[in-house]
Amino acid sequence: MNLTDGFSSYLRAVIGESAETAQAPSSKRSALPHFLADTYELHTATVAGHTFYLAFRKVRSPMHLTATLSQHAALTRSLAGDVALVFGSLSPYQRRRLIEQRVPFAVPGSQMYLPFLATDLRERTHQEPTTPRRLSMPAQALVLVHLQRERVGDCTLRCLAGRLRLSPMTLSRVSSELAAAGLCASGRQGREKPVRFVAEGQALWEAALPLVRSPVARTVAAVRSEADPAGYCRAGASALSRYTGLGGQDEAAFAVSRAFWREELRSGRARELPEPDTGAVEVQVWGYDPGLLAEDGAVDRLSLYLSMRGDPDERVQAALNDMLEAVKW
Repeated sequence: MNLTDGFSSYLRAVIGESAETAQAPSSKRSALPHFLADTYELHTATVAGHTFYLAFRKVRSPMHLTATLSQHAALTRSLAGDVALVFGSLSPYQRRRLIEQRVPFAVPGSQMYLPFLATDLRERTHQEPTTPRRLSMPAQALVLVHLQRERVGDCTLRCLAGRLRLSPMTLSRVSSELAAAGLCASGRQGREKPVRFVAEGQALWEAALPLVRSPVARTVAAVRSEADPAGYCRAGASALSRYTGLGGQDEAAFAVSRAFWREELRSGRARELPEPDTGAVEVQVWGYDPGLLAEDGAVDRLSLYLSMRGDPDERVQAALNDMLEAVKW
């Protein structure tokens, strides 16, 4: 039995409703960006008068959750309708994350989550997840440093304070915050509080993803007296073009910390404009120092992803997915 028939049979067994399924119209399939058309086979389903799309993964490579979330958003935009992802199997963690992000999905014979039908169709009882709380910017920075720069392991807060340019008191709050979020184990080592993450690599990234956000506090147009002084990191599409094959991104954007930008304005080395003008550049003022994680003058990959994941440009979304696929966890 193929997944389409399996979906219909499972739906009927669970709620007594049949699904009328068919291959999606060729106009819809041909309108998909290549990265989506190569990954998903598209069908339509009609249940109780509601028509939506079923997207079946065609590729056999392991499913990367972060990329899948971005792909679902791109499918929804491209098709202008509800889309349910259909899988042969999912881990409990992957299912939980999809539900937290309200991404409709089905695993025929096991589980379905179709919120656009105004009901949770899973056989098991489920308590709706609470809205995940957000990490503070210092806590987010520490997670990203651990993932991309150096494993903080059992480092004490006093040891980390100098590396992250934060006070021991701030780091003490960060440690408690990460423990409360379930990302770090709580406890003390003598009089110190070491930071021990409960997961590593991609597992830690995916666990933290609902709790992190764009580091960009505000974006301004500005003119600077120096061409490219220290303290500015390439950001936005110009940084993404350095990590991927994304072309045509000539307009520069830069990321700076709040403290650095205040000093630039105070000293007169930079001046904000009310709107973009000739000779102006885009400056993103970040909630943490982008220099902590910068790579060859560009912002780090994971912060860049967080700052751009809401971009509606399909080429940008494809490039972001490529960039994450290349991360060596």
